[in-house]
Amino acid sequence: MSRRRVLALAAALLSTAPVATATAQSRPDDDPFYGVPAGIAGLADGTVIDARPVTATRFSLPIDADAWQVRFKTRDTTGAPSAYLTTVLRPRTPWTGDGPRPVLSYQMPEDGVGLRCAPSWVLTQGLRAPTNTTPDAQTVASAVERGWTVVVPDYQGPDSAWLGADGQARGVLDGLRAARAFAPAGIDPRAPIGLWGYSGGAIASSTAAQLHPTHAPELPLVGVALGGNNASIREGLRAFDGGPAGGAIVIGLIGLDRAYPQARLTSFLSARGRAAVARSQDDCIVDAALKHPAFRAADGLTDPGAIDREPFTEVFRQASPLTYPGVPAVPVYDYHATGDELAPIAPSRELLRRFCRAGVPVEHVEHPGEHFTEVAVGEPGALRFLTARFAGRPANSTCTVPPDPAPSATPGARPPAVAPGRPCAPRRTFAVAVRRPARGRLVAVRATLGGRRVAVGRDRRGRSVVRVRLAGRRPGLVTLRIVARTSTGARLVQTRTYRVCAPRRS
Repeated sequence: MSRRRVLALAAALLSTAPVATATAQSRPDDDPFYGVPAGIAGLADGTVIDARPVTATRFSLPIDADAWQVRFKTRDTTGAPSAYLTTVLRPRTPWTGDGPRPVLSYQMPEDGVGLRCAPSWVLTQGLRAPTNTTPDAQTVASAVERGWTVVVPDYQGPDSAWLGADGQARGVLDGLRAARAFAPAGIDPRAPIGLWGYSGGAIASSTAAQLHPTHAPELPLVGVALGGNNASIREGLRAFDGGPAGGAIVIGLIGLDRAYPQARLTSFLSARGRAAVARSQDDCIVDAALKHPAFRAADGLTDPGAIDREPFTEVFRQASPLTYPGVPAVPVYDYHATGDELAPIAPSRELLRRFCRAGVPVEHVEHPGEHFTEVAVGEPGALRFLTARFAGRPANSTCTVPPDPAPSATPGARPPAVAPGRPCAPRRTFAVAVRRPARGRLVAVRATLGGRRVAVGRDRRGRSVVRVRLAGRRPGLVTLRIVARTSTGARLVQTRTYRVCAPRRS
């Protein structure tokens, strides 16, 4: 039994989810709060187990928010019950905007296989944090300054299973469930929710958005911002291979082996590969880069070609946003540097094309530069996008991903008159059914088409429907947005984008 598991068994599972008194925090590996308590298998995903107050920092300066680490029940990538942490930051200043205070789930790039890489630890350590996430703490602080409640999940879980898609996606969504249920945070059940992440955080944000409609449809998600998204894990590892940060290959194999143990990836390691993996069991990406400069996957495997065959290819398929099931049910804002050397842009473009084909409103922006410059260059556009979604304004959707043609580098630019690749709306007038809630009943429905209110009625079977009339509209894209309230207080959002074509001349 691991030391972490022994410590976990010492932590009592209290159904009242008490908030502990603030104390000096131990290193995560020595802290039973990071463990998995016994007896949680029967709890619903997102159930709060316990919580404790902390001081969240940026550059070692306190962020002006009340903050807690909340431990909650979820399931890891194997499907086993587990306990993850999320950090909840509630601004101390009153919310003066319209409606309830928005909630941003910000996915920091954990990028490591040790608990000291986890955001909950990083946010309490300031400049002492052993990771590359200092800019992300500043982003969290900026969101707090806007008055948003910010939720920052440790989406890799207590085993630091880097790149495990299902566990990461559930960690984000169930972390939001826990934050909403955690009374001291004071989150209004009607509060709009946004997801945002850069680099490794974009991987978790993307898969969470893709899983949201089936795993946690009650969450009132309104938008997703993705930056530097490594949509293909295989291509991402190829980008690191033999480079200055080649050590990412080592911890990537560790993380994938923990997330997908049935694949037995470590059985393919050479003697050099086994030695490298043994040295990096607790590494963040900076540690691994220093230990294993210019490391190549071929050097770590008994058969260099194995990485492009089963079981590796199946693991990459399961772990990559590009091949992960589902598409978001809300608008997506994606920004990427054209010269990104660590997160290749081609798989990200392919993922966005897939979203567009499914009718997801996508605004895609590319800037000159590389992976690290895009952090700062792309942030203002993401903030504008999220601010607009929280305000309920219609999303801009270009759905023109290079090379179909190149997009504007100006966030908020007008979309082209007609986006290539999207079929014309098949009928000029048709009905769209309002999605029924999993719990409770619909009590109010509001719909807009192109930003203007449209009528909501009922069909012959008594179902709520929205009548969409495209006749007379100018050619181009138009977005239908349906916002429904339920008797349980949930907020359900549906968005669909249609292409209006000019009438054919006889």
